[in-house]
Amino acid sequence: MIKSVLLFLAVLLVGQRVFVSTAMAGRADDTSYLCESDRNQLSYGQNPVVSDKKVISVVTWNAHKFDDPQYFLDLKKISSQTDILFIQEAMHSSGWQLAFNSHMPGFDWSFHKSFCTNNKATGVLTGTRYPQVSPRTIVSTGKEPVSFTPKVSSVSIVSIQNVKVLLINTHALNFNLGNDFEDQIDQLVQLISQTQIPVIWAGDFNTWSSGRRSYLFNMAMSVGLDPLIPNNDERFLKLDHILIRGFKAHTIQVLEQFKSSDHVPVLTTLELN
Repeated sequence: MIKSVLLFLAVLLVGQRVFVSTAMAGRADDTSYLCESDRNQLSYGQNPVVSDKKVISVVTWNAHKFDDPQYFLDLKKISSQTDILFIQEAMHSSGWQLAFNSHMPGFDWSFHKSFCTNNKATGVLTGTRYPQVSPRTIVSTGKEPVSFTPKVSSVSIVSIQNVKVLLINTHALNFNLGNDFEDQIDQLVQLISQTQIPVIWAGDFNTWSSGRRSYLFNMAMSVGLDPLIPNNDERFLKLDHILIRGFKAHTIQVLEQFKSSDHVPVLTTLELN
């Protein structure tokens, strides 16, 4: 009985700490340094617990700007079994940075700004169990026609089992004019074509039409990447993808049990060829 009570109190305290951290991220005085700077990238939590597993797990998941408080708790749960996290529509502020550092230790985080609202930055966030080398931001040449904001991708290099791997985390243009979507994909394919190292390219590609999905897949395959197709995929819109080169996929699945975003996570387990 005493053990049960102590366990309950421990769980309650952890929940309270998470609540306090995420509540800080909603305060009016909580802002992002990036919104007062010309920079669009920053890194934090730079003491990753390097994974030595032969088979690694990778998740991509659009955060919907953390609108649902449950999202952070779900992401924390997923992160405990994950080596690489690709997050789109993530938010950055001093409070969110503290929350990620406090509740998801062992990750090297790299945030890349698309735009700011109320001094909080929105963009893509990549978290890895490996040090990220020279992370940088690739900004789309086109912009969304209503908000007039660009979309961004993060690019970095990590070493997995002493092999250099290129990581790309993309949030693709949604409602674009002309060939803006295709231009964004071409921009990243051109970058991939300049190296022969293994690649993990993941994100929310906004492939809401068969034409968009075919364009992404065909361009990716032109530089040796394989699109991974989940075998349990019942999504009405298949917007989120993981594409790989130099890896063998053991599993690829959609985690339908997580409902705290307007997207669902996509998980794959990979092994270097």
